[in-house]
Parts: sequence; structure tokens; C-alpha cells
Amino acid sequence: MEKDNKNSKLSARELKEDEVFSLRSNFPQASFIQDRIYGKWQEYVNRKSYRFVIEDNGKVVSYFQVVSFPLFFGKKVLYIPYGPLVKEMSPEIVIELKRTARKILKREGAIFCRFDFFPPPSAEEQKMIRAVMTPAPLYSYHSAYFQPRDEWQLSIDKPEIELLKGMDKKTRYGINLGPRKGLRYQVVKNNLSEHLSDFYNLLSDTASRNKFKLHPREYYEGVFDEADKDGNGYLVLVWLEDKLLVANFILMYGDTANFVFGGSSSEHRDLMAPYLANWEAIKAAKGRGAKYYNFGGVASRDGGHDEWSGLSYFKKKFGGEPIVHSTFFDVVAKPIWYTLYMLRKRYKIRFKISTL
Repeated sequence: MEKDNKNSKLSARELKEDEVFSLRSNFPQASFIQDRIYGKWQEYVNRKSYRFVIEDNGKVVSYFQVVSFPLFFGKKVLYIPYGPLVKEMSPEIVIELKRTARKILKREGAIFCRFDFFPPPSAEEQKMIRAVMTPAPLYSYHSAYFQPRDEWQLSIDKPEIELLKGMDKKTRYGINLGPRKGLRYQVVKNNLSEHLSDFYNLLSDTASRNKFKLHPREYYEGVFDEADKDGNGYLVLVWLEDKLLVANFILMYGDTANFVFGGSSSEHRDLMAPYLANWEAIKAAKGRGAKYYNFGGVASRDGGHDEWSGLSYFKKKFGGEPIVHSTFFDVVAKPIWYTLYMLRKRYKIRFKISTL
């Protein structure tokens, strides 16, 4: 049945920086990436973020947080990671979202605004969006700025013995091997910033090994500082004597424990320390009442992030299922610069050059 829009009066409103908005009560499916938490992280590296609601006669029907990222030659791109969130898609809401994006683009002087609707729009809803926005080419998806198209999530609302039974045989072996070989673990709930240097060193090692780009160090400092303030994060560390082998950062959000960042040493790989680290992270999440453990991004089935194939295989061996995200849609403010951006992306993807 088609929605009656006779009495509909849509309007966009920017939320004030300190304005409280109950995201999960309005949109229970929302990711932490659309929460103010994520916006605060951006401030540590001088990135701006803005929150907006679309209201219909004063009632919230859509929400999004948009982040401004720097590009070449002083240009910018706007990105709405895992958003907007829309209660009921309609052509009028899509048009209002585009109109709002254009206003932000003008204010920021940005090239384009990238939409990442969540949950993914249906085929019919995609037709509405395609009518007013530009579908982004697949080669433009790959960037440290943009969230992965596929995540991997495990339901942990069950006894530990059942979780272990659902895992790959090698995963169970890896979990049990570490303690027998002298590995010890530590779950750090407070003063996470004290471990930042060791964490960042391991993260850098992992990034080099798995060929992905890191944020500036200040970004991770901000993440740890905010987690210390809010008490919503924890670290899982795994040691061999005095040698730190694994450091994983987990963020609690709603009923989900999110594996946000993790690093592991290139040394002592035979001890399979990451298996023990993730298992202890899952157990800690269960202890805090989580129903799900989100492992984060994995290689997409459409071929995106092929360099993550080994990491993705590791995550999937714990059991679970994919969370598949939307295709990207762009609202373009500067067509010539947008074309240059796409040519640059295409060139760097073709020659396998890392790019933003």
C-alpha cells in the first residue's frame, strides 16, 4: 500500500554538538559508527562530523551522522558510514536527504557526499534512490575512509560449550594450544591509554602484513581516551613471558561487542595467539551481557578487499554469519572534481596503489 503523503511535512534539522539523541531507541539496528561516539573519535584528528534528523511533522523518520574527510589539493569528501537510518523509505525522504546533503556540501565545499544506507535498501527502495543519487562505481569503494561492505558476526547468546562446538576444529585447537605453550591473557577494562604504544606497534605490524592503511596515531589515542571516559571498551592482551603477541580493542554498543581494532606480532605465529585473544574477548563480552560478537570487516563476496582473504578466513572459522551492507550512492556537488577523483581511484586500483 502506498503511503499517504498529503499531510507529510518533512524537514531536516542539525543536532547541536551536545544535544542528546537516543539513537538506539529510535533505530535499534544502528551501528556505533552512527553514534556520537564515532564523531568524537574524528575530532582527535581534526575531522568534522555533523548529526542530522529528518522529521515528519516533528516526528523523527531518519537520522544520520556525516563525517568530512580530507582529500588531495585541499578538497573534501563527505561520508555517512552505515547510514542514513530510515524508518520507512519513500521518494520524499530520499529527496529530503539529497537536499540536506547539498546544503552540507555547499557549507563544507566538498566534492561529493557518499550515502551508505543501513539496513541495505530493498530492490524497490534502490530504484527510489537511483532516481536522485549516483550509484558509486565499485572501484571507488576501496578506501581507509569507507567502511567494509561485509562484516562477520557471531551470536554468543548461548553456552560456551555450544560456541566451541560451532567453531572450526583448528580454531578450537588454537584456543587450547596457547595456554599449554605458556601464553597468558589479560582483559583490561580501565586505563586503556597506558597500553597505547604497545597496541599501536602491533597494529602497525598487522597493517603491514595484511596491506591495509592505518589512521594517524592520534586517532587511536582518541579512541582509548573516550573508552576510558565512557567505560564502554576493553582490551584483550596475550603475552608470551614479557613479549606482547596480541592486543585487541573491543567496544560494547547495545547488545553487541564490536572488534574494532586488533594487532598481532609477526613473531611466534606457531602459538596461534589470536585464537586465544578472540576467545577471551568473546567470553568477556558474554560476561557483560552481549548477545553478539562482531568481528568487523571481511573480504566482500563481490571481490572487495581481496587482501583481507587470510584475515577473513580466520574470522569465519569461529562460526557466525555475514552482515552485508548497501551499495554506495553519491550526491555530487563538483562534477569535474568528482570525475578526477574517480579517475584517480581507477588508476590506483588498476596498479594496486593504496589510496584514500
